[in-house]
Amino acid sequence: MALLTHEWSREAFRKFYADLIDRQDPHAVATTKLERYFLFFAKMDASFDNPKSIIAEKLIASLGAEGLRRHMVPYSFLVKENIISAITNESLEEASENRRQWLIIDQAKQEWYASLLERFHKHLEKINERYAARGWSGKRRRFVPRTVTADLRAAAVFLDFLTKEQKTSSLQQIQQPDLDRFLAEQNGYRTSIRAFLRYLNREEKLFRKLSQPSVARGLPEGIFLSRAKYGALLKAWLNPSEDTLKESLVCALMLLYAQPANRVVRIKLSDLAHGRDGLFRLAMGQTEVTLDRRLGEMLGQYLEKRRALATMEDTENNEYLFPGRTYGGHLTEAAVSYYLKKQGVSAAQLFSTAIYNAYMGGLRHPKVLVKAFGITDETAIKYLNIIDPQLVSEVNAKVAHA
Repeated sequence: MALLTHEWSREAFRKFYADLIDRQDPHAVATTKLERYFLFFAKMDASFDNPKSIIAEKLIASLGAEGLRRHMVPYSFLVKENIISAITNESLEEASENRRQWLIIDQAKQEWYASLLERFHKHLEKINERYAARGWSGKRRRFVPRTVTADLRAAAVFLDFLTKEQKTSSLQQIQQPDLDRFLAEQNGYRTSIRAFLRYLNREEKLFRKLSQPSVARGLPEGIFLSRAKYGALLKAWLNPSEDTLKESLVCALMLLYAQPANRVVRIKLSDLAHGRDGLFRLAMGQTEVTLDRRLGEMLGQYLEKRRALATMEDTENNEYLFPGRTYGGHLTEAAVSYYLKKQGVSAAQLFSTAIYNAYMGGLRHPKVLVKAFGITDETAIKYLNIIDPQLVSEVNAKVAHA
């Protein structure tokens, strides 16, 4: 502790060590964990002379997003003990993404397109500001920091491709065949490059506008689960063992109510209501849905056994239905992907199948789907345009024989 120069960090480490050996095996703490945890306090001591100065941007700048994840146990302790002010997950995510964005820009600073990339970044930030000014924040947030990072990275990859493969050295040299070749070789950027193309066409001076060829509408192979697979999954998830209760509940919510993983993991206890009829109601977006009785019974069992996963956290300190390993945080989307991977399915398949079953059950108007599942109008219209009367026979054939 003598290596720590500030009184606040010395006292924080002393309290942390005492609390840790109360919760875990003292020998294991002393032999395998103490040095690793001390490094975190040493880093905090070197970076911050006052705990009040620890904010999201400075914390991410000091540790990095990955460093913070590795040191989540001691960080959670500082928050729990009110040694540092609680930083919301949204603030940490925004700080992490901002750091990634500036790294992308910094890597391109010696290239001809450095100023172009900076202008595009400012353009994305203005869009973000407009969304926030119009009330699109919190749960209603649409233009998230990860979107900015993805769009900026796609632009950087595209411009790097032009420079190295096409020997492009100025904006005016970019032509349609260059874009076509890029999309053919880097198909994974097809979606995220759209924002950059719109920006180039509207804000920059090109000799000829660039257009991204539209993809013929169709039904991707395997996007809908077969009836046999759907039935087997539903039976397994509605009849879980004690060990699989949580993951079954998560997956069943996705399959029955078309809830994407990023929304399921963010369900809060305050989103739930238990009625006098014994049924649970769950707020989804702008609507409230009464859960299937079988699912409600599972939820009741889960709530009795719900526990916090973070080392320094007790259940009552976490507002999320599915606590994660971050203090005050929720289950990660990566964990949900792991649940689904074990069953050989994807989140996209569950979402599409849920919408399809709703359509075949008579929910054929966008507003009805919005009210039933709490999805956006845009999403409802998108899927109804895919599953329209002309394609129902094709869908049925795929579902029946998949």
